[in-house]
Amino acid sequence: MIAPASEISIRSCSICGSNNCSLKYRVDHFRIVKCRNCGFVYLQNPHTVTADEATYQEYFSNAAAMAALPDNDSSISATAWNIYYRRIDLIKKIKPVGRLLEIGCGRGYFLSLAQKNGYSVQGIEIASDAARYAREKFKVKVQTGNMENMQIPAVRYDIITLWHVLEHFYDPLSVLYKLYNMLEENGYLLIEVPNLNSIKFRLANDGNRWVGGNHPRYHLSFFTFNSLARILLHSGFRNMKLLTIDYSSARYSGKSLVKKALYKVNMDSFLTVLVRK
Repeated sequence: MIAPASEISIRSCSICGSNNCSLKYRVDHFRIVKCRNCGFVYLQNPHTVTADEATYQEYFSNAAAMAALPDNDSSISATAWNIYYRRIDLIKKIKPVGRLLEIGCGRGYFLSLAQKNGYSVQGIEIASDAARYAREKFKVKVQTGNMENMQIPAVRYDIITLWHVLEHFYDPLSVLYKLYNMLEENGYLLIEVPNLNSIKFRLANDGNRWVGGNHPRYHLSFFTFNSLARILLHSGFRNMKLLTIDYSSARYSGKSLVKKALYKVNMDSFLTVLVRK
């Protein structure tokens, strides 16, 4: 589904407000540009918020991986749950107990796992069908809505996670300001985003570079290590630490070695970052 022209907007850089930019990629009718003032890479002509909500409803309706259940031993399910287990193992080392908020929690798989590991959990999800599934299937608290339009809740969290979510926001800087105020003092923010400087992305042809959820109809911001570090610092966060999570199974140990090498030069496929308030 491609949004009609009436649902497309033209915007300036969401980080510095400049309109001075250069074209970096063109995908279908989408223009991905680089700000000449601050260097941030963003989608210049995104769809509107109304179209955005419909897009994610469609995404969850069609995403087979999101329907994977723990007792389903299909390859899709095994891959998805391996990712969730690796993430919870990482969090337990950082903060063994506490209140955990997941932004963009989808159908609640990771939240359910965090709850089983003793965390008091809550989620925020834009797609109402996915949020309803999480509430009914896993009995977790999920608020339906767009984080960019929400008021800051009274409750404060010990850890907030955004697993491949920050790149979906129109204004990631304003979201980070909100999240800063939603954390307890010395609370943790854990972010994972695609890496614009990854070797895999840079070497891919256009046919493979924009497949699936990586298409700019979903992604509005494109991060490098440096650009992510700048906006986190600007939002008030400190003690930034780049983490590595090896999502591959044991039989792919060769991939693990490659991942570690790419991680050292900030060219891995993902950027996983931990910061504190």
